[in-house]
Amino acid sequence: MQLWGYFPFFIGASPKNITLKIDYISGKKIRVAFSKPWLADEADVDSYLGELKKALMKEIEAGKRIQV
Repeated sequence: MQLWGYFPFFIGASPKNITLKIDYISGKKIRVAFSKPWLADEADVDSYLGELKKALMKEIEAGKRIQV
């Protein structure tokens, strides 16, 4: 796995002395863009889970880790 493109924050002078700075975020702070105030059927659950996955992946792609 190539670390140079995946982790944007490096502290240290050489590749031998790399310390990764990883940001952590609480899962409770992630906002899910969902238009309904409640889930009423299986289609609603599927839609919500799709939006939740998008929100989680956005944070992970930004180099963050999510505490669940």
